[in-house]
Amino acid sequence: MSHARPHGRTGATGAASAWLALALVSLVATRVAHAQEDAPPPTTTVGALAADHSLVLRPAPSLREIAFEVREILALRTPIVVVLGADTPEDAPDVVNEGEVGIALTDARTTQEILEGQGEGDLHVRIVLGAPDRVTYATELTTSPERPASARSIALAILALRDSALVGRDPSVPPDPNAPAYTYRVPHDGPLGPHPSLVPALRPAFVFRFLLGVSAARSTALVGFGVGVGLCLSRDCLLLEADLPLLFEDRNAPPSARIDYRPSVLGLRVQLRPIVVGDVSFGFAIGPILRIGNAYVREMTTTFTTPGVRGTLVMGWEFVRRFECVIELGVDAALELARLPSPGVVLLEDVVTPWAILGLRVRP
Repeated sequence: MSHARPHGRTGATGAASAWLALALVSLVATRVAHAQEDAPPPTTTVGALAADHSLVLRPAPSLREIAFEVREILALRTPIVVVLGADTPEDAPDVVNEGEVGIALTDARTTQEILEGQGEGDLHVRIVLGAPDRVTYATELTTSPERPASARSIALAILALRDSALVGRDPSVPPDPNAPAYTYRVPHDGPLGPHPSLVPALRPAFVFRFLLGVSAARSTALVGFGVGVGLCLSRDCLLLEADLPLLFEDRNAPPSARIDYRPSVLGLRVQLRPIVVGDVSFGFAIGPILRIGNAYVREMTTTFTTPGVRGTLVMGWEFVRRFECVIELGVDAALELARLPSPGVVLLEDVVTPWAILGLRVRP
């Protein structure tokens, strides 16, 4: 005996199951798509400091002693390397590179208080941490002579800045005004900074000196005084000089024809002193001179003009600001010799005249 199988009922049940599975898959895919659309985009941060990045403390000179203690505290609290770097300017702790920490004292007065010329307010210890992407993290600690900021409080502030730097900042979100951030600080002399200095680069100079020379031809001493005026750029000067001997120079001539000769000297010299050791400087001076003298013989006077060159080695000592003691050793070289034809032919000038000069220079 045979039985008939219900093929039509079984086919309908399988089709229904297939449609149900397809509907479930479609529903799941739709939910996943909506979830992906609703999910926030990945966050992009700037100014995030690497966790293993070392810290370089750059204190102002006035805070360098306490910076040693700050470094020791940070070394105990963090596994990263902490070193003490070069000083930062007293009023510019914000000029830091990545991983550097600027520490300096700042003025807590407002811009209006500074413009009104009010007295000094409370001081702040400003701490700035440099991060990548030219981002800085900063905070300030109130301090005073009675209650100065401790090394521990500065170290904890640095750790707080580092925690903020490790997270970074989302550029799409405005920064929290209460969070550590960069702030502009008005300088002590006003919002435009200190007034420019109008001190001229060129300064006038006045020279008073005593000269002691030797006549190489006659083996006689030459004594005189001199003055000078000019312009100086630092220790280098251009001087217009005048010398006047005190004594007449006797020439070898018969007693009946005694010759008295006293030349005055005008000169224009450049003095350069490139070597400086403390308050002492060394250099040289050179320039043309003109010797103008009157020769007296047999109650007659003859005037002679002789060109030449004066060169000296110079040493200056600034014993008081703007006042210098100057010592020069050198020679005068005559380019043309003055001759008196009667009696006989008498040379009135030496070819080379050694000089020693002791002077006082004033540069107002």
